[in-house]
Amino acid sequence: MFLRGPMNRALILVSFVMAACEVGEVPINNNPGGIDAPVATQHDAGVSVDAPAAAACVPRLTPANTPHTHSAGATTHAGENCLAAGCHLATNVGVGAPGFQFGGTLYGIDGTTPNAGATVQFTSMAGVTKTTTTDTAGNFYLNAGQLPQAFPAKTAVTVCTTGSTTGPAPTPMTTPLANTDGACARSGCHTPGTGQGAIKLDPTI
Repeated sequence: MFLRGPMNRALILVSFVMAACEVGEVPINNNPGGIDAPVATQHDAGVSVDAPAAAACVPRLTPANTPHTHSAGATTHAGENCLAAGCHLATNVGVGAPGFQFGGTLYGIDGTTPNAGATVQFTSMAGVTKTTTTDTAGNFYLNAGQLPQAFPAKTAVTVCTTGSTTGPAPTPMTTPLANTDGACARSGCHTPGTGQGAIKLDPTI
């Protein structure tokens, strides 16, 4: 899916490789026991914040949060579809794994460099907006049930250019997400070399 924003900045929604992910608790702010723990000054992927959809850019979260590394394969599983059965699919989660409502990976314009600290917005059909932030692997997710009556959902990604507090404006997806589209990397969607390719956001890190 090709997205256009002001000044022809482009966002293409994310590349996920279909692969089984080993599951487990996802620590928040590097706290292994703190799944969905509220944070006073920042929010991780998966910790949603009620907020109006931003009209201007949102500054990059610096430093970006450290991603969870799964024990199997010692990887963050960036670029993979973890909203799959036995992983983070809300209706069929793996042992100890939280269910996700949305999940993906954001890259820089090259499609391979993680775009860390960017804000991802999800807006429900009722106009409620939740936001989350990409971690250092570029991963983002929103926990299951965080956005009531979500679909069709609108989504946008935003980060301010260096030295700016107003631009560019958030770059939206051109079409709303259906109830099967929370898994950005599902087959035929944002998978490498097929579908829509990687989610890319310029400016990069």
